[in-house]
Amino acid sequence: MKTVADIKEAIKVKEINLTPVTEKVVEIWVCDMIGEGRTDRVSELSRVVFEKTHGEPLFVNQFLQTLRVDKLLVRNGVWKWNIADIKS
Repeated sequence: MKTVADIKEAIKVKEINLTPVTEKVVEIWVCDMIGEGRTDRVSELSRVVFEKTHGEPLFVNQFLQTLRVDKLLVRNGVWKWNIADIKS
């Protein structure tokens, strides 16, 4: 069985270290995803996303995808969500 070290020797692997992003960056991320500017409701959603993920980029991405899959964040002409459901 090959180890990670064996694989790294066999192929070119580039490691990247992702550091947590700030709450402001999460807000920009959410604004970009839903195509809306910064409003109170978007800021509240962004704050919850940040609190749930601690700003870890992979977790932010996965959490937003999960919200869509679980239909907690839906687009029907406009984006809709219930912040209480997302918080729970």
